[in-house]
Amino acid sequence: MLILQFTNKMMEVVVPCFFFISGYLFFRNYTPADFLKKLRTRLRSLLVPYLLWNTIFAAAWYVAIQFIPDFVSDRFPYDSILDVIVGILSCQYTVLWYVGVIFVYALFAPLLWLMVRRKKLFPVWLIVTCVICLVFRHPFCSPVLWLPIYLAGAYAGVHHKDFLFGEQPLFLTLPSLIIFPIAFYWDYLWHNNVSMNIVQWIGPTLCIGLYDIVNRLHTIPSLSFFKYSFFLYAMHYMPLHIIERMCLMQWTHPYAPYVAYFGAPLVVTVFVILVARLTDRHLHPLYSLLSGGR
Repeated sequence: MLILQFTNKMMEVVVPCFFFISGYLFFRNYTPADFLKKLRTRLRSLLVPYLLWNTIFAAAWYVAIQFIPDFVSDRFPYDSILDVIVGILSCQYTVLWYVGVIFVYALFAPLLWLMVRRKKLFPVWLIVTCVICLVFRHPFCSPVLWLPIYLAGAYAGVHHKDFLFGEQPLFLTLPSLIIFPIAFYWDYLWHNNVSMNIVQWIGPTLCIGLYDIVNRLHTIPSLSFFKYSFFLYAMHYMPLHIIERMCLMQWTHPYAPYVAYFGAPLVVTVFVILVARLTDRHLHPLYSLLSGGR
């Protein structure tokens, strides 16, 4: 079970990495004069697909509950139209909560820019936001929880514009590969609010270190299916959720969890990428709406 827990934590590392990269890219060429322009692009690339995907999967979950109630979660209420509307707005039916958080950060971009533009004051703001997260427990989808990571990315974007586009110093890369496993084991032994948040916050160091090592050995090519990453993330949750539950509930073999957590994601990934390619080629206007114009 320790291996499964470590694998699950590795997958969760994707979340802080996303917020770090989002902050970096948003503020890499940001000036206060760009605020309204960037906000308009975020309306198209974030808010529109957020609402569309949440509505589509609200309907999809309703159908799934009618036909396979044993295989889906019971946390999708359909007691009233109001429940459904609230569920859609709060991203209850998909894993796109992070899109809503990024849009919130876009609304507060002028304030965040003030927090990172001065190098001497930035550590103060970083410490303040970390302390707030450690003292007050926040939900996993709370914008406050991920603010330190987003601010770190924003700082890199403002002051180190080529940070993610070149090789990192080895004296930073090599330790980054060790820090995360140590932090994970600490969280595994003690598992409290402090250890859990620290594991999340240092997650990007592991990913940046791994990426740097691989890129040093062999330059990572620009693969065409990367363009489907948003579509993949938006669509994968429901089919993966159902397949995993079917494996765990219908198969009593000791290796069932490994099939569910390792095999099912591979199958779903291939399936979703094929759907994305077909949609992009034959229904491009729809694909463009669902993927935020990508």
